[in-house]
Amino acid sequence: MTEESRVSYIDIAKAIGIYLVILGHVVNVGTPVKTLLYTFHMPLFFILSGMTYKLPSGNNWQSILNRVKKYVGSLLIPYILFALFYSKLTFPNLAFISYSSRKALKLAGSLSSLWFLMALFISHVYLLLVYKLMQKRRGGNALFLLIAAIVLFTIGVILPYGGKYGYPFMMNVAFVGSTFILAGILLRKLDSKFSDLVITWRLGILIISLIAFIFIMPVNKPSTGYVLMADGIYGNPIVFAFTALLGSMIVIMFSQISDVLLSRLSFILWVGKNTLGIYLIHKFLISGAHAILNNLSLDNNNVAIACATSILVLLVSCAVVVVINKFVPFILHYRINEQY
Repeated sequence: MTEESRVSYIDIAKAIGIYLVILGHVVNVGTPVKTLLYTFHMPLFFILSGMTYKLPSGNNWQSILNRVKKYVGSLLIPYILFALFYSKLTFPNLAFISYSSRKALKLAGSLSSLWFLMALFISHVYLLLVYKLMQKRRGGNALFLLIAAIVLFTIGVILPYGGKYGYPFMMNVAFVGSTFILAGILLRKLDSKFSDLVITWRLGILIISLIAFIFIMPVNKPSTGYVLMADGIYGNPIVFAFTALLGSMIVIMFSQISDVLLSRLSFILWVGKNTLGIYLIHKFLISGAHAILNNLSLDNNNVAIACATSILVLLVSCAVVVVINKFVPFILHYRINEQY
């Protein structure tokens, strides 16, 4: 998305989303905060990707190949560079990194969070194949997209457990991820209708959605105690889909309602534009934050301490991203020559 075409409330939603990701990593497994956040914080990024999605310029294999090249530059190259940076260079580790599942990344001693980049890449590949099947339905018929989303989601949740190594290239999770991207495309079609409502109606819908989320979220009881999208652990798939969509919509609606105020804060918009870099950096910094908290005998699961720690990690991550963008920008913004 170019600077001119960026939508400010989507950048605000991304900024909120990356903060929630950091917060979810600061607190431990089994805490209410982590259980709540993991129901929707990663689906949110797939949905936001869908809300900014543009169909290829043509319905031919060359235009689709050009789009894949774009995703190679924006997702696969950062995946490879950071996977190698966080891991020791051995042949077994290279094999695990090439396998590209979250479990394989952990076995390589690399950054397990990199699963998201691979899942997002494969999700987009799936959608490009769906788009090719659309043929004359250029522009994306809403009913066709809804049917495609249901089919992809069904495939993703009925696939058997991936075992010790998970599925290569996050292929199983990508089916679910592509579903949420399609959901984002469909939600963007409703964008103007929501923004046309008076503020009292929008606030009312936001509050009702929040209440519904709070009541429905505890119904889902995954085997791990919380949703772990990276390993394909969703609990009840229908409840998962509903809470993931509802939680994401709450963030998006809040961002749109607060757009007039928050869009004046250039830092928030900058964070929204640089979520990839922050995502790749923050987990390493959290390890240091945990060590400091332990030395100070502070509980990282205390909500106030966790929120404050997450803010500090976010700020330091932003500083690191600024340095990367200044001296080695290709690491996060690699471009492959392409024509659209």
